[in-house]
Amino acid sequence: VTLDLSGHTLSAGNDPTAQAVIHVKGGTLTIEDTAGNGKVSTSDGQMKALRIEKDSVTLDSGTLLGDVDSKTLVSIEGSSASLTVKDGAIRSEAQRYDNSMGMVQISNGCTLKLDGGELYSRFLHAIRNNGGGTVNMTGGSVTVDRQGAYALDNYGTAEISGGILTVQGGTAVHAVAEASGARVTTKLSGNVVCNGNIHVNGSNNNDGKTNIAKLEISSGTINGSVNVESYSDVTLSGGTFTGGVGETSTNNNT
Repeated sequence: VTLDLSGHTLSAGNDPTAQAVIHVKGGTLTIEDTAGNGKVSTSDGQMKALRIEKDSVTLDSGTLLGDVDSKTLVSIEGSSASLTVKDGAIRSEAQRYDNSMGMVQISNGCTLKLDGGELYSRFLHAIRNNGGGTVNMTGGSVTVDRQGAYALDNYGTAEISGGILTVQGGTAVHAVAEASGARVTTKLSGNVVCNGNIHVNGSNNNDGKTNIAKLEISSGTINGSVNVESYSDVTLSGGTFTGGVGETSTNNNT
């Protein structure tokens, strides 16, 4: 199915049974806007603009928009569900502070692929990749306006070989492994630009179980610092770092 917004706005009202403006339960959906200024919009904190429960969605053009009262805007949550952003925008004007929530949420076994377009979040993490999810970024931009939120909050696998991630004065890439969670691997390569810091941290529980957070940077420009905390495995084989690299704990493999 191809949905052409054609300059119009698709939204949903106060329907307590609706889980999203667009709810994909299977199949392949392409969203485009051939006229310009077309939107899929939500102002309801309980209603997402897009929920992908199965199979795939491609955003070719148009905007997925969350108003000031919105929460998670896009949820990729089903069995092997995926979202590919080629162009267009995902924008959240939400003003609620919640570090457990992302504008785009990725669940176990699901994938977000960014080939272009713009992701912008005013308050929430732009992308929260929960355990077992995957982010592949080759282009586009991901921007967050608030320090304390991240362009990428990664608890899974992220491979970034292009594009721009920006949190001015804050942490752009947050790579954290929880003791009981999935393995965390974050790779930066190609011509990626990171305007902000990178923070990597593994964990160890009371039973002695260790989950190492891995960070590999082979090229790209890091306009910020790389901060390495506990139980982290960091490999730097290339790239430009304007803020330096520093350890903040003794439990590192660097």
